Amino acid sequence: MVGRLGFGTTTFCNDCDDILTCTKCNRPIILHDKKGKDRIYICRHCGLQEKPTDRCPKCGSWRLTTLGIGTELVAKAVTQINNKIDISIIDSEHINTPKQATRAMTDFIDNKNSHILIGTEMILDYLVEPIDYIAVISLDHLLALPGFRFKEKLAHILVKLAEFTNKKLLIQTRLNDENIWQYINQGNLLDFCRQEIKDRQNAGWPPFSTLIKISRVGPELAVQKDMDRLENLLKPFSPIVYPSFVATPRGHLNLNLLIKIPPDNWPDEELSAVLKALPPTFLVNVEPADIL
Repeated sequence: MVGRLGFGTTTFCNDCDDILTCTKCNRPIILHDKKGKDRIYICRHCGLQEKPTDRCPKCGSWRLTTLGIGTELVAKAVTQINNKIDISIIDSEHINTPKQATRAMTDFIDNKNSHILIGTEMILDYLVEPIDYIAVISLDHLLALPGFRFKEKLAHILVKLAEFTNKKLLIQTRLNDENIWQYINQGNLLDFCRQEIKDRQNAGWPPFSTLIKISRVGPELAVQKDMDRLENLLKPFSPIVYPSFVATPRGHLNLNLLIKIPPDNWPDEELSAVLKALPPTFLVNVEPADIL
């Protein structure tokens, strides 16, 4: 299993550190290696396809580097080791219908000795019987994302893969000191849950707080001005302002303001009055599913 699809998940410039983004929605674009065709950049948000460039759009530098491990890069690495082995890929780029995914899984199960199946998290929906060896390639990005549920999500993925592993589950990581690997290796989910609860309590995450996320998207200058004003207004509640991970058109900005309230202090009359008075350009979400 691979954490991401594509050949290279991020392309950046070594001179200006700019990341190549979609010219339409400003989201980072993913390099894909089309079999029998030229490589192409695809925006997974709006679907725009662009031909690869040799120069940085921002500074004109030739020193572009592709980073990240995707399903297509893993497939190429396997082919370089053994170009006679059959490879199937289950991800949103190669699979369009559940029927296609089921067929790919069936082909793999019927020819395990000469077939390798590579997939993203999508593959979890189509596992039907145990497999001797399963390898997890690069899920470290889940531990780098802001939020309080990603370690829980990673544990869920690993536990499900372990359930379908007959002989050995291999995990590739650069974060050797993360205790989650030991918990999974020992099958010790109880201690993992205890540690997760302790970490959330120390950081003030749910269930030890009520989160309120206020979002504002629009022209960059207007959004920044509005958020600065709101941050100052809500200063007694120690707000945290940060950019959203949701794609926005060029020239636009998407900012979030996060407030943590002790559960016993919510609802707060003063804060409620401010939230109710906000114009509809602000989106208020109490107890959001995530903070991105």
